[in-house]
Formats: sequence, C-alpha cells, structure tokens
Amino acid sequence: MKTWIRPLALVPVAWMMSCATPQSAGLQANPAPMPRLVSCAVGTIPNSTRPRTSLELRYKVNVDGKVSEVRVVPNMNANTASDATIAAAKDLALSCVYEPAMQAGRPVATTVSRWFTVDSPEAR
Repeated sequence: MKTWIRPLALVPVAWMMSCATPQSAGLQANPAPMPRLVSCAVGTIPNSTRPRTSLELRYKVNVDGKVSEVRVVPNMNANTASDATIAAAKDLALSCVYEPAMQAGRPVATTVSRWFTVDSPEAR
C-alpha cells in the first residue's frame, strides 16, 4: 500500500503547480509566420584549408521575398571578424531569395536570423 501512496500523493501537487502557473494573456496560438528559403548564391566551393568564420545575421525579408536591412548580431564571432569577412557574409545574405511569409493569405515582411559561414577573405 505504501508504494501507491507516494506516487498518488504527487498527482495533486503537480496539478496545483500547473494551475498556479500564470498563463500570459499575450500568448499566441499560432507562431509568427516565417518565410521559406528558396535559394542563396553559391560562392566558391568551401576549402577546408582556409580559415572560415560563422556570423549570425538578422535581416528583413520583404513581401517580394528579397532581403534588406542586414545587420550583424553581436557575439564572440562578430567581435573577432574583420570588416571584409562581415561584408562577405552580408553579401551572401543579400543574395538569398525567399518565398515570403503569409498571414491571412497575404505576404508579410518578417525579420529572420540566420548563421552564414564564409571563407575569410584575408586568407585567399
């Protein structure tokens, strides 16, 4: 009988904790619409002997699927990247084409965050 008392004693505690957790009124049932990547320009074939840098970029995908307003997300990689590396990553991001996000059957502009890996231009 003791083996049943302990597990059953936890059920009301778990129920009370879930009921006591405040639910935010601002929660949305559907997540924000996201665009679908169609293509990005392919640069040179990656060379494993060259140093590479990965940068996180945040940019806007317009209703026509084109990228604009590209900026670098601050992090350790961005702090150590050269201006040429950042420019190469931004050029790659600007070359991407998306199928725009749809909301209520209409295309909408959205903000996307994505990592881009580029060969370090200094090492070429």
